[in-house]
Amino acid sequence: MKTIKPIILSYNLPKETDQIHDKLVNDGFKDIIVVDNGSDKCPPAKSANLLLPKNIRATGQAKIALMYCMSYFPADYYWLITTSTVLLDRVDYVKKIQEAFQDLREIEVGVLSPALDSNKAIATQRYTAENAKKQYLICFHPELVASLVSHKLLEKCREKKKAYFEKAFVRGWGCNYELLHEAVLGNAWAVIHHSMPVKWVSNLGYKKNVGGEDLESYFKNAGREMETTLTKKYGRNWYRKMFSLYVKKVHKLKFSYNIDREPNRRLDNLSHFGLKRLFIKDLSFENR
Repeated sequence: MKTIKPIILSYNLPKETDQIHDKLVNDGFKDIIVVDNGSDKCPPAKSANLLLPKNIRATGQAKIALMYCMSYFPADYYWLITTSTVLLDRVDYVKKIQEAFQDLREIEVGVLSPALDSNKAIATQRYTAENAKKQYLICFHPELVASLVSHKLLEKCREKKKAYFEKAFVRGWGCNYELLHEAVLGNAWAVIHHSMPVKWVSNLGYKKNVGGEDLESYFKNAGREMETTLTKKYGRNWYRKMFSLYVKKVHKLKFSYNIDREPNRRLDNLSHFGLKRLFIKDLSFENR
């Protein structure tokens, strides 16, 4: 059995944090880390046990918690859960997670992500009865709202100061692309677990006016952080380079699992927030 360390990233939503914590306890998880961001907008959650000294945003929360756990309480996988996540009562997450790793034992799983019960999710990652029949989907860009990330992959990112360990990703955007790019470079894969859903309430803190800035400013700032940082590291065509590598690698391997064959169309919507449009229409799997 894989060892799992749940880490809840509590960002000004104490009620939602405690609900996630209670569900994890009921499912049988122990030694759960609950990181409070240190803001004065809301009191800490009752379950909070790692309190930061000042307002630190999502990626900083994850970085501090991961450095703490990886150094002193290592596990095979760290389950990073944001407060935009609602865990479902009907799902036994301990059972589903262990079943998944047993089923996927023939490949290196860098990231295991639940299917998202939300109309905001990309279609291939969205929980539906039809998708659930397919069970597993290998993809390039899962939403990191409640993902299990391997210790091995995180150690690699920590050494290179990438993904969660890249300070420039203050608001979190770009972390998923760099994390999964590092996974692909190391022949590890991101897998969507379609029979292990969570509900995703996107941008919940901002909708409740406890995000520290308005939603449009958040999108603009997060988008700029992502675009500036990844362009500096990988060049203007960073997404093309990353996705092309993924396509080439999965094309060579004969997986017995379903494979996401489409680039992230959501990137094209960044122009709405004053960012340059990312033209990725020619990146489909079939054209390679």
